Order: sequence, then C-alpha cells, then structure tokens
Amino acid sequence: MSDLPNLPGLEEIRKRFFARLTEKIVQVESAWVALETPNDPTTAEHLRAAEAVLHSVAGAAGTLGLKDIGNLARSCEETIIALTRRGEGSSADLRANLSDFLQISKASLR
Repeated sequence: MSDLPNLPGLEEIRKRFFARLTEKIVQVESAWVALETPNDPTTAEHLRAAEAVLHSVAGAAGTLGLKDIGNLARSCEETIIALTRRGEGSSADLRANLSDFLQISKASLR
C-alpha cells in the first residue's frame, strides 16, 4: 500500500489520513453529483471545494507514500483547474477522473 519504510509513528499518521479520507470522499462526491446534474447552480462552489480537498489529499498521500491516491487526486485537481480557469477539457473528462479517484479511495478504506 505504501512505498515508505515503516517509520515510528507513521502508521498512526496513516490511520488519521484514512479516517479523514472518508469525509473528503463525501466532498468530492458532491462535486461529481453536481457535474451529473444539468444546470446545477452549485456546481462551481462544489468544484472549488473539491479542488481544495483534492490538493490536500494529493499532498498528504504523497507524503505518506500512497502514490495511487496522491496521483489521482493531483490529476483531478489539475483537471478542475483546466476546466474552470482555462476552459480546457470537458466535464466528462473531469467526471471520469473523479470517478477513478473515488473508486481507488473507497477501495483503500476496505
């Protein structure tokens, strides 16, 4: 699951990360649902929140050696930025990235 050695205290930090990941998944799911709902006036708000959450997850996961989660979170964050700030990409691409992130994140909690 991790590429880091088993350092003292690291397992406790990983446990806290996974405990908090559940609430972060809920926030990302809100963005995914907003994207799936035509003309949802809260989509931009949900995407901003998801971007912040994904940035946080990407950094923490990378620090903890959880490459898959970190890379997917970073990809989602970058896709949100491309779509919302530069008008690049599509909401379909973002939905696919978010779906991948959610799937891997949920699987890591089992």
